[in-house]
Amino acid sequence: ALAPNSPIIIVATWTDERDADLPLSDLRKKYPQIIGHCGVSNKDGSGVAALRGMIANAAAELPLMGEVWPTRWLNAATKIRALLEKHIAPNELRRLIADQNVTATSAEVLTKWLHDLGDIVYFYDSEDLNQTIILKPQWLTEQISKVLESDEVMASYGMFTKEHMQVLWEDVDSPMREHFLRLMERFDLSYRTMENRDVSLVVERISLEAPDFSAKWAEVSAGPDCAEISMKYILNTIPAGIPTWFIARSHRFTTHTHWRSGVLLQHDADAKHLALVRVFPHDRFVQLTVRGPHPHNFFALLKDGIEVALARFPGLSVQRKIPCPGHDGKSCGHEFDYEQLLGRIKRKPMIECPKSLEEVSVGKMLFGLHSSTHDEVIARISQLTTATMSGQKELLSELRDLRALTQRGFINGFKREQAKVMRVDKTKDDV
Repeated sequence: ALAPNSPIIIVATWTDERDADLPLSDLRKKYPQIIGHCGVSNKDGSGVAALRGMIANAAAELPLMGEVWPTRWLNAATKIRALLEKHIAPNELRRLIADQNVTATSAEVLTKWLHDLGDIVYFYDSEDLNQTIILKPQWLTEQISKVLESDEVMASYGMFTKEHMQVLWEDVDSPMREHFLRLMERFDLSYRTMENRDVSLVVERISLEAPDFSAKWAEVSAGPDCAEISMKYILNTIPAGIPTWFIARSHRFTTHTHWRSGVLLQHDADAKHLALVRVFPHDRFVQLTVRGPHPHNFFALLKDGIEVALARFPGLSVQRKIPCPGHDGKSCGHEFDYEQLLGRIKRKPMIECPKSLEEVSVGKMLFGLHSSTHDEVIARISQLTTATMSGQKELLSELRDLRALTQRGFINGFKREQAKVMRVDKTKDDV
């Protein structure tokens, strides 16, 4: 989903114990970027040498490999690699390259190639990151590793605060700290929460093991008026950021009960409405379930959040399913297509379950309504629409606050640059 053009080599392990039998022709039809298949033994290492050769041959076919560089480009690259600074501004790098008689157009290509080869880290296409060039990628790795390995951050349920930043990045100035944070977000290593931009959720410091949330989750369903809505998102793959990006963006509903593949959220202070979001990587689906007297409001809000999270990965294939609520107290394994139910709600309030051949309330599956009439369902839909608009207003308010923060940062940066120019002009005048 994140690197659709990258060549793929499939490696089968433990071939001394089991056959590496795969439907390669079928896999290549679905993923044409598969370029090879190799089996290795984890006991005696047989096959590893062949795998090494396969990787080397594949790397030799990558873009930039074998390219002939002009002497001026080589001289400029050598100068850049010899710099002692850890980071540099783009204008300074362009000036250094220009000193080697490399044209401005060629300098752009050379800078991009140095980034692709791992000599520098420079995201020229990102407004958030294109004002700084990292000259020492290893230094960047070391600084980010301090966060990923921090026991203090793990003890805070994966929350990385300004206090943590001051301790872990004490030898890094404030602008570079912000740059590091944005780089971590770029690589899906952390995500800043919406309501507090000084707090980030660090993926690697979230526990893999789910805490015991069963008692709290069951407590909500004990109420006589409790209803439940559930939706299943079937995906072709589970990319990094699902569900951790969503967890960070929904932090205002936190119960401090989250782990690498799930979260328990609470809509109100009296815990009348709870939501459970879980990812099942091996089965490749995400499950959203909301319980409470009127779960449709909270469900609509969280569903929007999950949809936004999934939209970050254009390569994803998503099927939306609604589980059958069961019959006469017995569970049912059938799943209805979400779009089909939406299209049906305005025409018929009931639908036949093909597994049990019994009628099921469409309104109950979509909105948690125990309704028996078509008019009541339509009235609930109107309420849901109003709730969704309210959720959108809340999100727009957060975005306006974020925009104001960005504008203030831009103005402050602009003033600093003006001050630099004035100092330079004054120096010239003095000379």
